[in-house]
Amino acid sequence: DKVPTICRTLDGKQYVAGIVGLNNLGYNDYINVVIQTLSHVSMFRDFFLLPSNYEKQQNSRLVTRLGTLIRKMWSSRNFKNQVSPHELLQEISLASKKKFKIGARENPMTFISW
Repeated sequence: DKVPTICRTLDGKQYVAGIVGLNNLGYNDYINVVIQTLSHVSMFRDFFLLPSNYEKQQNSRLVTRLGTLIRKMWSSRNFKNQVSPHELLQEISLASKKKFKIGARENPMTFISW
């Protein structure tokens, strides 16, 4: 947290681990802003950076997908300085019974309160 990890993409561009963009797959920016915010809360982030913290205890694909995305966001070995939240968004859509789906606008507060 105190010393940023400077990384390079495959094409040589610099980025800081954890400071990466999330692809907008059609009005999912309301989810992206929540994920970006939570990923910078150190206790939350640190929990999801270690799969052993949740994979054996949880039998939830949603939790697993979130952990995968957080690890990609904080990886020093990304090909680009952005990552795709597509797998997590699909899982959110299923878990919410399509209340939150790709291509539909929603409010970040509605999402976080879910």
